[in-house]
Order: sequence, then structure tokens, then C-alpha cells
Amino acid sequence: MARVGELGRRLTELTPGRSLYTFLAERARDDSYRRNLGLVSTIRKDFEQLVELMADWRAHPEPGGKAIDRIVLYIDALDRCSSRQVVEVLEAVHLLLALELFVVVVGVDPRWLVRSLSSHYDEILAETPAGGHVTPEDYLEKIINLPLVLPGMSSGSLRRLLRSLVPEESIEDRSVPEPLLRSPVVRQAVPDVEVGSEVDRRRRPERAVKPPRPLTDREIELLSSLDRLVATPREAKRLFNLYRMLRSTRDLSEASRFLGEDGEPGEYQVVVALLGLLTAPAHLLGMALGGPADASRSIRGGLARRSSEATWAEFVADCEPRREGERWRNAIVGVLGEEETRDWLRMYRGLAQVSAALQVDGLAHFQKWVPVIRRFSYVL
Repeated sequence: MARVGELGRRLTELTPGRSLYTFLAERARDDSYRRNLGLVSTIRKDFEQLVELMADWRAHPEPGGKAIDRIVLYIDALDRCSSRQVVEVLEAVHLLLALELFVVVVGVDPRWLVRSLSSHYDEILAETPAGGHVTPEDYLEKIINLPLVLPGMSSGSLRRLLRSLVPEESIEDRSVPEPLLRSPVVRQAVPDVEVGSEVDRRRRPERAVKPPRPLTDREIELLSSLDRLVATPREAKRLFNLYRMLRSTRDLSEASRFLGEDGEPGEYQVVVALLGLLTAPAHLLGMALGGPADASRSIRGGLARRSSEATWAEFVADCEPRREGERWRNAIVGVLGEEETRDWLRMYRGLAQVSAALQVDGLAHFQKWVPVIRRFSYVL
């Protein structure tokens, strides 16, 4: 009888419904699936539980306390990540935005996102047999609901930014950081560190360290005239820091040649104008500084290739793109492509603006500083 009962039980388990139930129960008890679900699934499960806990907190607030309605996550500096990392961050953002609890703000140059997606999904984003194609922008629209393009710095904003930096600085902060002053980095970048300069005083323990001189109104105003060439606060801070570092290698005493307090126009004017060149794209900067001349094609070449008897005003004028028939050209490199024309025109307008405030025009003064300024660029 026991044998008959066992056979009957097995027959019962062979029915479709019972077999399905047995299979699901065994799968539920087995952790082989859970072990392989991966990090994303685990995070999603945890976040869903977090959402439930937050909702319960809002429904039953503690006396005197305030429940959290949203978690706002800010993501920056994606332009310092690889294509794979950018895509992984976007996938994580997509996961978070599926939950009501999270608001995600991504601050990034959209061109970097587009390039990263094009590189990572090159096969998926390729042209389809039907003739159409899926673009990186199509991908981004599924994740980023409200794209917002921030405007560049408006006219006058560079002056306000620079003036806001100077009064807030302490005596110590107006100088280059102490470790940099004592290291050979600045001296290698600027070999002719002047005696009596901030760098010189800091590297000589026996000398009394005087407080560095604050920037003058003339310096701030001239730096402010570069506003056509400075598009973002990050670029403005980089410009300001480079100028401070170069300034720290100069003797700023009453007879300072750098500040022009000896009756001559100050060298700071040359430094500021050349720092304006550093805002240009690398390929343009390389040609502007060292492009070869070709008299047969009316190409006078870059700043360093010209006669020291020439003038800065002539160099700036030669930067301007001019239309000749169907093409654009300038006297620095000759014929220009469409994108090159826009870049050269932007630089010409910016340099023309700062040049209006310069009291130095001889190209020899600028050529003296070109090797120093070049070291702070990606142009060899």
C-alpha cells in the first residue's frame, strides 16, 4: 500500500499545474539567480526600499522634524572620464530617474556626451537598412528630460569676477601657493626669475618675506578687456592664476619694469595680451605663434617668425579673416576652412579689444615673452 501511495503522489506531481508550482517554489528557494543579478539590480532594489521608507517617513513625520521630499544629485566633471565611464554614469542616472525620490542635475559639455555615446555605441548608432539612423541625441532625450544650455559670460562679467576675487583674498592667498613658490616648477617655467620677486624671496630663507603687492586697478582693467576671449568662469580663473604665477616671478618694487612704475609702459601689458592668445584652440595657437611665412602667398606667419621691427598692431590686423572670392583667408596662415574662420575671427576681435588699451606695440617685447607663455599651453 505504501508503494501505491508513493506512486500516486508522483503521478499527482506530474500534472501541469503541480509541476509549474513545484518549479517556481524550487527557483524561489534557490539563490543562484540572486547571486548573478549584479550590482545594478541590487542597487535598484535598495533604492526602491529607500523610497518606501521615505514615503512612510513623510506619512508619519516625527514631532519637530521635517521629512525629506527629494534627493538632488549633482554630477560634474564627466569631461574627465572615459567614454565607458560616461555611459555607465548615464545608465545610473536612468536608473535613479525611474524612482520618484531622485532629481539628477548633470553639468557637462554636451559635445562630450555625444562623442562618448558615438564611441561606445558605434554599431547601434550606425545607419539602419531603412536609411535612417539613431543619433546620440536620441539616446540622451530618453534620459535627460530638460536640457538647459547655460549662456557664456556676458560683457562686463569678467571684470566683476576678477574684482570679486581680489578683495576676498588674504595676504597669503594673493601669492602663488607656498609649495609651488619653493619648488623648481615656476623657475623652470620662467627661467629669469627676477631678484626681489615673490618667488625669489620665498626661496631665500635669509631674506625677510614681505607681503606680496595686490593687483593694481590697471592690471585688473586690462585683464578684464579679455572678456571676448573668456567664455566661462573656469577659463577666467585659469587666466587669473596664470597671470598671478607669472607676476610672482617679477620684481614689483617702485622701479618695477613689469608694472611700468619707472615711467615706461609695463611688461604686464604684454603678458596679458599673450595670455589672451592662450584661450585659442591649440591648432590655432600653434600657427599664431610659430606659423611659417610664405611671401609668394602673402603669408606673413606667426608672431615668433616675424621681424622684431614689426608691430603688435600689424600682427593683430593679420589675424582677421577676409573673404577673397569664395574663400576666407588671413595673413597668418592663408586659406581658412569654415571652422577655422570662426576661431580666427573670435580671436581677432578679442585681441583687437585688448590692444586698444595697450601702450606697448613693438613686437620685440612680445617675442621676449612668447617662450614663457608657450610653456603654459599644449603647443610645443
